[in-house]
Amino acid sequence: MFRFTAGPVSFLAVVAASFLHVCVAADGTPFNSEVFDRMVKEDRLAVVLAGLRDHDGALNNSEFNVSLTATTTIETGTSATRTRFRLKSIGRKYFCEVEDTIAGINGGKGDYLRTSKTAWDGSVSQTWSFIQGNPHASGMISQTEPDSSGDAVVWLFTDQLGMRRKDHSMSVADWIEDLIKQRKLEWDVQSFSDNQKPMVRITVGRPSRSRYEYVVDPAHQFVIKRNSIFEGVPGEDLRKIDDIMTDEIHDVNDTWIPWRITRNTSLKGLSGKMVFGVTECKLGKLTDADLSFSFTPGTMVIDQTKGVAFDIQKDGSQRPLPLLNPKTGTVSGGATSKPTTRFGPKD
Repeated sequence: MFRFTAGPVSFLAVVAASFLHVCVAADGTPFNSEVFDRMVKEDRLAVVLAGLRDHDGALNNSEFNVSLTATTTIETGTSATRTRFRLKSIGRKYFCEVEDTIAGINGGKGDYLRTSKTAWDGSVSQTWSFIQGNPHASGMISQTEPDSSGDAVVWLFTDQLGMRRKDHSMSVADWIEDLIKQRKLEWDVQSFSDNQKPMVRITVGRPSRSRYEYVVDPAHQFVIKRNSIFEGVPGEDLRKIDDIMTDEIHDVNDTWIPWRITRNTSLKGLSGKMVFGVTECKLGKLTDADLSFSFTPGTMVIDQTKGVAFDIQKDGSQRPLPLLNPKTGTVSGGATSKPTTRFGPKD
């Protein structure tokens, strides 16, 4: 099952990884930390990266339904958000649907519902969003992959799974390797015991600046158990500003999946807590047809690929809308010369 995609590694790393995989695949057979610790540091890293990439490969065709509760505390009070999202992905292609119920500060008035959908097929993206109280939903068609601002919580979740499905980002294994090999940060890989369970800790960073720490579980396909960011100088003013923990894992089709994840954040003047709970996970069931959606009636759409705008009628037809190009000042489409939107087509 092990697929070495990390590039050239030593013969010892290949043999050791195969040995470790046999150990962790058999129920009740412990991870041999002594063998692992006798390897040179570079080979220990190669084993961990291979394990992370192997687990990521098992999620290459996956569907997750997740619930999330989040609280954020600032000087003026505390706000709460309840979120449900669904993520379907095949390789780097994906469909994501997010529904947020956002509460007012200290539980006061101001609760509202926000819903969004995003689809990316590798060349064209579709986005749709609606905020309660608005007269219409908005949609966009573009040749650019959407950024993470509208569905950031989804990608926080996939981080803990070790996967990153967005084209402009990396998997956790790629991220660790980039920090070490490209950014030349200091690093170490060591095994340790957590309540008599073997774990492996990877640390990357600089002593006088931020430090990243990952803890993986080699007995369960190198699932990420903890993902932390520290800021400051060890022994003097070292603060943990972000801490993501896997509290529960489930076996889905012989693949271990983080099932309950807790994130605690502490920054100057702000603290927050997120609790992710997987309600359903399916592996290997999707086709490309599952990664698309249609705009609902009442949606105003800007198609940047064609430089046009339109809204969706009740019968599903498209009614042209005037569209202002902010660079040229010209208006195209629609029945009037007054522009409905100032979002221009992509150059």
